[in-house]
Amino acid sequence: MPTAFNVERNVSTENFEQAMKLAERTIQFADTLTILTDGYIKAGRVSHAERAVLDAIRHFTEAMKAPVINPIAAIGLAQIQLKTGKALPSGRALILD
Repeated sequence: MPTAFNVERNVSTENFEQAMKLAERTIQFADTLTILTDGYIKAGRVSHAERAVLDAIRHFTEAMKAPVINPIAAIGLAQIQLKTGKALPSGRALILD
């Protein structure tokens, strides 16, 4: 299974195609909800780095469907909202105590 480090390394070197393949493979072969959510977050981060905003929104939104809200996915959606200046209908709120 691809590791998160490999995805991050490929994004940092702007090897987006390889990073997306690793993220997609993580999604495809995920055997737990946590790994599936992580795959969607990685795909969202790659899409965001590639400036593919609609794809990034789709991936981060999928990550937000987990029973427990993932703060990384919420932050990814918030970053896109700040960049585009448009409200995104996430349907869930991240409440920090």
